[in-house]
Amino acid sequence: MKELVLSSNRIGDEGAVSIGSNTTWKILETLELHQNEIGDAGASIIGSNAVWVKLKELALGRNNISAKAAIIIGSNEAWNNLELLSLSENQIGDQGAVAIANNATWHKLKKLSLNTNKIEDEGISSLSKNAVWTDLEELKIYNNPFKNTSLLHQVFSGEAWKNLKTFIPFVSRALKDFLDSIKKKKGVTEVSLCSRALKDEDAIILANRLPRALPRTLEVLVLSQNDIGDKGASLIGANHSWWNLKKLDLSANKISDVGAEAIGENDTWYCLQELSLAHNQIGDQGVISIEKCSTFRNLTILDFSANKIGDNGANILGLNVRWIYLEQLYLHENEIGDQRAQAIGGNKAWKQLVKFEIHSNKHITEIGREELKKNPIFGQFVDV
Repeated sequence: MKELVLSSNRIGDEGAVSIGSNTTWKILETLELHQNEIGDAGASIIGSNAVWVKLKELALGRNNISAKAAIIIGSNEAWNNLELLSLSENQIGDQGAVAIANNATWHKLKKLSLNTNKIEDEGISSLSKNAVWTDLEELKIYNNPFKNTSLLHQVFSGEAWKNLKTFIPFVSRALKDFLDSIKKKKGVTEVSLCSRALKDEDAIILANRLPRALPRTLEVLVLSQNDIGDKGASLIGANHSWWNLKKLDLSANKISDVGAEAIGENDTWYCLQELSLAHNQIGDQGVISIEKCSTFRNLTILDFSANKIGDNGANILGLNVRWIYLEQLYLHENEIGDQRAQAIGGNKAWKQLVKFEIHSNKHITEIGREELKKNPIFGQFVDV
């Protein structure tokens, strides 16, 4: 067995002891026990396991683990292939953080989540001095009571942290309050965090797989009018757990082609019907990536208004044959010209279209308007 996923199953110490005592899963790579009822007794046995030498991912977030078990986990010398460790939302404190920081075996570690753990300055200082995790790409220590914040980014820099791309020492108050509000809720389907001044770091937390902030049941995600850029949008686009997502609104953020291209590479959101990327800085490449995405074949509403879409992007849209269910399309306030407006006017695939806005493109003249109005599907109602 390579993977064991038992998150959110009310597993206590007895069950964790049984799991940790196993000596036959010699090829185990992933162990997910997030959001259970595991305390020090169970976590200590898991941390003592010396058989799982191929273990790459261990998720023990949102349990009842204190420094006692964290010290044992930090002392493990068998997991030299470990790439991901999540101990978020426990109570490991400074002692536990120091033990984790002093581990010299996890030289392949790429992702470490220690947020919400009552870690103070001593623990953070020890983490910053680690010289083994040179491959670490992601570190989350937000929502801990450390006070020395002025030099955080400085101490987590330099040669030892050269690969650290995502460092999240803080979380916005709005996101913290929201996450606290849904902790005990099951089956959340709609999340609206419009106009909350969310940044890339907040978006990354929301999109995270381990620990998972938003459930698999998510159907609607509205993050409009925030300060999310390409980094946050890219992590959202890389999400593979929101299988039921039907609506994604990222309008009025700071997303360029880079973020749009990452969203266009998603291979999970087959249920997506509404996608809004309006009022960003998306150009032709971002549009081309979204159009090429075979996952988004069920789109009914697509909003690309107020971006930087030019003739190349418009030409690709004109050739689109996938969006046969498209009902509403918004391309107004872009940089589309007459020639490519004619290409869009030649589209015959959007037979369900009932609303189409492409006005306020300063390069579309009367020639382009007339071509759009000739379209047998949307010519009579196109707003140009």
